[in-house]
Order: sequence, then C-alpha cells, then structure tokens
Amino acid sequence: ALERKYFSDYGSEDDDEVKDVRTLGEKGSRKRLISIFIPRLSPLMCVPELLVLNDCDIDRAGDFESIREKCQHVRELDLAQNKLQDWQEVFQIVMHMPRIEFLNLSKNHLSGTLSKSCVPPISNLRGIVLNGTYLNWESIETLLKNLPVLEELHLSLNSYKEILIDSTNPDSICENCHCKAYSCCHNAEIDKRSYEKCRRIPPHTALKTLHFTGNPVEKWTEICRLGRIFPCLEKLVLAKCPIKAIALVDDCNEAASYNHHSRMANEASHEFFPSLQFLNLSSSSIDMWDNIDRLARFPKLINLRVKNWPLWENLDCTEHERRQLLIARLPNVTILNGGGVIGADEREAAERAFIRYYMEKPESEIPLRYNELIAKHGRLDPLVNVNFKPEKRVKIFLTYHDQTESRLVDINRTVQDLKFKLEKLLHLPSNKMRLFYLDQDYKDLGPEEMRFPNKLLYSYNIQAGDEIIHGFDITVYALIVLWETSQYEEQSISRLSPLPTGIYWDTSLRRALKAFHSWRAALEISDRFVEPRMSLLGKPINYNRGSRRDARYRRFQSRVYNFLERPRGPQAVSYHIMVFLMVFTCLALSVFSTIEEYEKEALYILFRMELLVVVWFTMEFFLRLWSSGCRSRYQGCIGRLKFLKRPFCIIDIITIVASVVVLGMGTSGQVFATSALRGLRFFQILRMVRMDRRGGTWKLLGSVVYAHRQELITTMYIGFLGLIFASFLVYLMEKDVNAKFNNFAQALWWGVITLCTVGYGDMVPETWQGKLIASFCALLGISFFALPAGILGSGFALKVQQQQRQKHMIRRRQPAATLIQSLWRCYAADEHSISIATWKIHQVALPSPPASSEYWDRLFKNLIENRRASSSFKHNASFVARLPTIRRHKSPSIQPPGGDVIVKTSMPSSTRASRYARPVRDMNQSVENLGEYK
Repeated sequence: ALERKYFSDYGSEDDDEVKDVRTLGEKGSRKRLISIFIPRLSPLMCVPELLVLNDCDIDRAGDFESIREKCQHVRELDLAQNKLQDWQEVFQIVMHMPRIEFLNLSKNHLSGTLSKSCVPPISNLRGIVLNGTYLNWESIETLLKNLPVLEELHLSLNSYKEILIDSTNPDSICENCHCKAYSCCHNAEIDKRSYEKCRRIPPHTALKTLHFTGNPVEKWTEICRLGRIFPCLEKLVLAKCPIKAIALVDDCNEAASYNHHSRMANEASHEFFPSLQFLNLSSSSIDMWDNIDRLARFPKLINLRVKNWPLWENLDCTEHERRQLLIARLPNVTILNGGGVIGADEREAAERAFIRYYMEKPESEIPLRYNELIAKHGRLDPLVNVNFKPEKRVKIFLTYHDQTESRLVDINRTVQDLKFKLEKLLHLPSNKMRLFYLDQDYKDLGPEEMRFPNKLLYSYNIQAGDEIIHGFDITVYALIVLWETSQYEEQSISRLSPLPTGIYWDTSLRRALKAFHSWRAALEISDRFVEPRMSLLGKPINYNRGSRRDARYRRFQSRVYNFLERPRGPQAVSYHIMVFLMVFTCLALSVFSTIEEYEKEALYILFRMELLVVVWFTMEFFLRLWSSGCRSRYQGCIGRLKFLKRPFCIIDIITIVASVVVLGMGTSGQVFATSALRGLRFFQILRMVRMDRRGGTWKLLGSVVYAHRQELITTMYIGFLGLIFASFLVYLMEKDVNAKFNNFAQALWWGVITLCTVGYGDMVPETWQGKLIASFCALLGISFFALPAGILGSGFALKVQQQQRQKHMIRRRQPAATLIQSLWRCYAADEHSISIATWKIHQVALPSPPASSEYWDRLFKNLIENRRASSSFKHNASFVARLPTIRRHKSPSIQPPGGDVIVKTSMPSSTRASRYARPVRDMNQSVENLGEYK
C-alpha cells in the first residue's frame, strides 16, 4: 500500500498514449484531432511526517527494511479501517518507524487477547487510537504497561459497560471506611461482582487525555476507576455515555437506606480527578441539578460540556436562563459548552439571576449555592416585569344620542369593522355612521373624524379611557370649546332655552340656518356675507388712488405672468396649444425641406413661418421678462438677470438668435447653404423643449431617476459585465472563422446591437459555439436590459400618485386656515376673553336698529340667493370666517322683539356630553356691524 500510494512510477509507456477528442464541424468539414498532454508525476523519495494509509486493505507489515528506509521521518501513522488482526504485525510496523509518536488503529479486527510476551516496550509512542477495535481490558492493561510515555488514549465505541481494571485493592478499602478511598466501599457492597472481575494495575501517571465516547457505561463508580488508573488525567470525554448520576451511590432508595455513607460517597465523587480540566458529558442521562453541584467540586475543572441532557428538556426556561443557572452553580468553570470565556460581568449577572430564580422557591428546592451567593451579593429585589407588547383590546367610552357606554374594542380591526359591530346598537347602516375619536389627553384639540374605513384602529393610538362619539358635528364641537373657554357668568345659565324642535348637535350649522329663517341671530350673522372685503385683522380694506393704480398695474402684470408661465383656464391652454402647433409646423416643414420633391415649396413656406415665429417668440420673450417683475425674486435689474439665467430663458435666447441668423442668410438666398447653418437649425428644434415652461416634466424625470439611481446603476453595471463577457466569448469563437469578427471592437459592436435587441444583421456568428453564445446574449438582452424601463415605469407611477396626494392636501390648506382664523376671532372677540390680540384696537361696536319681520324675511331671501351665486363672494371664506370681530353689546336697542334668543345644547346632562352645554347669549348682541345692509 505504501509503494502504491507514494512510490509508484506513474505513466508507463501504455499510459503515454495520446487520447484524442474528435469533433465534427459543419457539414462537409473534415475531422479535427485535439491532443491533451498530462505531465507525469515523479515518485517521492520519502514519505511525509503524517502518513495516511486509511482503508488500504492492509493485513500485514511487509518488508521491514523498506519500512525503516522510507518511513524514518514518520511521526503520525493512520492505519484506520484496514484488515490488521495480529498485534505482532502492528508492533513490527511501529518498531521500524523510529520517530513515530501517534498511531491510529481504529476499525481494525484486533479484539484478540494480547500476549504480554510479544509486546515490546515502546518509549516514543505518545498517542494511540483504538476506537471500534473492541479490545478487552486485559490487552489494554498489557499496552499500558509497555507504553510508559502514553499521553493520549482513545477507547470510544468499544461497547464497554464496565471498567475491569483498577489501581485499588478492595480489601484495603474495607479495612478503613473513613479513608480517602472509602468512596468506592459502599458501591463495592452493592456490586461485588464488578470488583471481583477487576484486575489490579499500577497507576499510569503519564496519560492526560482519554476519549471514552459512545460506551454504555451508566455508573459513575466505573468512571472513578478511570480516575484512579490515570491520576494525572486532564481531559476526559464521556459524550454519549448513559451516565445517570455523578455520584458513587446511584440508586435513590439505596441512598436513603445508607444516608451517611451516601453523603460521604457523594462528597468523594470528585476526589479521583484532582487534575481534570476538561470534561465532556454531552448526551448523558443525567436529570438532577445535584449533579451540577457535584461538578462544581472538581478542583481544577474549567472547561465543561453538558449538552443534550434530559434535565434541560424538563426545565421550563430559555436557553439563556439555563446558561445563567449553570454559570452561577459552577464558580470555577470559565468555558461552558464550547462558548467563549465567561467574563466577570456575565458571571455577576448570572449569579444575580440565580438568586432571583430561587428566591421564591420552596426551601426544599433551594441549593447550597444559593446561600453562598446571598452572602456575596446580598438579598436582591425581584425584577419588574415590563411588558411592551401592545394591548389587543382596550376599554373605551362609546357616546351615541343620549347614552354613554363602556365597551371593549379590538384595536386590530378596521374602522369599517367597528361600524359593522355598531349597526345593531345604533340601528343605522355602517355607510351612514359618522364616528369621531376623542383622545382623553388632548381634549382641547377636539375630536378626529374616523373617515377612512380601511384604517386600523390602533393607528389612532387608542388607549383605555378614550371616547368614540357618534353623530357629532365638528363645527358644533369647535363652538362648544370656545364657549367653555369664555368664562360666562353663572347667572346667565338661567336664561338658557333649547334650540328649536328638530335641531340636534349632530346637525350641521349651515343646514340649521337654511331650515329656520326666523332665527334672528342667524340673520344678523348672515349680514356678514355682503360686507366688503376685510383684512386679516378685521379692518375694511380701502385704497387711495395711487395705491389703486399701482394695484391694477401689479394685478395686470401678475395675470400676464400666470398666463404665460402658469397656464390655467381655457384661454391660456388654447394659447399654448396654438404655440405648440406653430412650432410643430415649423419642424414638419424643416423635415419636408430635406426631401428633394418638396424642397422648394417647403422652403418658401418655412421662410415665412420662421419670420412669424421669430417675431412672435421675441415679443413673448420680452413679455415674460416684463411680467416676471410681479415676483419679488425677479424685481429690479438683478432680478431680471436671475430670470434670464433660467434654463428655459436660455433656450429661448438660443432659438431666437439661431432663427434670426438663418432668416438673415435666407434673405440672400443662401438658406441651408453651409453646414454651419444646418447646425443652427438644430437649435430651432429646441422650441419643442420650451413647451414645458415650468419644467415639471423634466423635474419629474430627474426625481424618478435620482430616487432609483442605485437600481439603475446596478442594472447598468451587470449589463456592462454581460456585454463584455458575451462579446469576448463570441470573439474567441469567431475570430479564426468569421472575418467580420477580426478584432474585439467589432465584437463589442455586435454585443451592443444584440443586447439592445436591435439586430442589424450586419454581423452574424457562423460557428455553433458562437450561435449558442449569441442565443444566450439575446435572451439576456430581452430579460435583463428591460429592467431599467420597468424601474422607471414603476417610479413614474409612484410619483404621480404622490403628486395627486399632494394636490389633495394643498386643496385642504385654505379651508383649514380659514377655520382656524374664524375660530380664533370668535374666541378673541368675546367680552370675557383673556386674549390680547393686536387687532383688538380695530373693534368698534356699531349696534343695529331693530327691524320688522318683513325686513328679516327679505334679508334671508337675499342671503340664500347670494350664497348660491359664487360671484357675490369677494374671497373664499366660510360662514364663521365672516365673523371677524364679534363683541357683545349691552344696548337695549339691538334686542330683538320678544326678548333674548338663547342657544342651548340638547345633549343630556347624565353623560360626558353634558359638560358641553354652556350658556350662550343671543349672537345678535355680539355682532359688530361694519355697515348697513343694502
């Protein structure tokens, strides 16, 4: 086997024959022969230090002199899984390798008894592997006596149930039960037959590592014999051994009957391993915590592995908690289950967790280690159980009509689901419900309408104690909040009277004004609809002649600017469409001017169209420049220069100058005479770009490209790599056959056209290898090069949706601002308001004289007509926004006939809504009249 693996002369004359691979080209081509030459390996002069002859069918030693000559430098020999049966052959091999230190004899048939006479002393062998050899203990005894420097021994997978060698005499043990060796005495009484079989051998003090994996040993007394035989043992591997307990007394009943002896035996279970540093007990049958406490008594044990124990399966804790319990019980262990070194912080945290784990346990379950840690760390307080998991069901208040109920709501449901649940309670279909959410911590901000049916309830941040109100109008709630903050006098409560029949707080204020024209307060307030335009401070806006003239100039300038730069309305859109058609006509005529058949007529019409367009665009350019002064950034000379620096203004200048030059040359009959003029025609095409004056299209394209820049760069990079590799492979296949692929540049041109799926057909691969590569290249172009188009398409779609949402939010700005201003005016205009607003000095109360009922009827009819006509409103404002300066006036001249008209809520006082019913006087008393109604 050694000659065959390392010293055979590879490559004989028969092996030097050339093996050919014949391939056929196109039909009719001749066969080509490809020769492959493999260099011959030279034989080794000597074998390496690590000689591996695993599974080589070796059954005997062979030539001893050859072994001595060729294996003189071998230090490690692997003869596993061979057919060796005679120990004499093994010793002959070892004796002729003078430097051998490690020998692996696993899976060899060496189960026979080893004769003491045939074993020579071997002084240099430090490690031997006997896994799966089923060697008996008598042979092991013989080997140990003849291997004085042996440091590592492997006895795994040998089906050992007992260790039948020992270094202690049982007769000497029984003479003194309190000696150090007494720990085996009690077990000797339990199992005397095991001691009768044991052979007495002297201790082997050189062995430091023992692997005993996979042997069916159950009792720790057998393992203690290994400790007595090898007193200097530092590393012991007992993985997959069904050991039940780390104690010299294994059975619990016997331990109870021999309580005193059991205690002494358990305390002595570690004394036979004074030097043990590493212990592997993984996959054992241990199921008691007491065994961990016994492991803690091993004096030098620092590395421990205890995986896959039945104890861990029955333990109700996480893997991290289990590790903490182990670290706390094992104060000397620094490496646990093959992990990192246990630091001081981790050990302290584990010990504290151990104390908290056992502080509430019964005293019978508390280990001795607990008292030691209490003395070290003191008594600890239990940790607070903080649960950040959100609640699934919260208890809220549901207010509807005249009732308030407490209900549990699943916040993982949608608003639509909540409405479905309330259909039976409210006797309303879900599509007619209006629900408002009122946060208990932010009541001053008012309720929020739950208008989105698919919105989840937890997105409102609903907490226990919040309120959901049905049928509550947001305008009414805003007025109630203002009334609550007005600090009315207590005596005014007695003057309250309910609203007319049929008016509830879930009815809109606007519908209330339409339905009850006899309500004088509403008519007084409606007088604000026909008032002149007011400033933000509630003061009428009056201009003098100079300001009016300046305003008209600015207004006209702004209209021109908006007409040209921000086209809105049918007139502006029609104008820009006409300009586009003019530019498109010039472009079409430019195309026809290059066709010989239509050149003369096209040039004739084009010259006149160009003249019209140049004059038109020049006038429009100066109008744009003048009208830009309506914006503060473009006012003055410096502002006009900023306007001219805009990209579209530069395009206008270039196109106008190019058109003027072309027309100037055209007057002398030299239009398109030179290539320079043809180049100037290109700048006229830029007119098509100026159609989008605001650059919205280009900004949209730029934003989409920038947002997906990483994806586009990635696809371009991968596509570039595919182009390079495909072109290079086609070039290699076609350069000797196809003349069109004579250089790599031509192959790159072919790759670009193919990957872009254009395919001009000017260059086509001829070999089948090239065609195969071209097919994959075409598939790559169809599948991968279309990715940028898909990325940009999806980006455009998302951007358009975002713009639509933005427009929707912009449309809400004006109503929101108007509502805020109106509510602030209502609050600050009250007589008892604590507001110190700056526009307070402009409030002058002008009481109105009483009027007859005919006057009020005519006034309300005009009010309804004015509200229908949009032209009667000089600016967009809500009904409440027309109340800029409301103040009470105590003059009796403005009191309506029949006394005060009092406003009172119809909500019950037994619920939370009852607090909204606050005294409100007749709003006629607080109206500031800025002019008589005409």
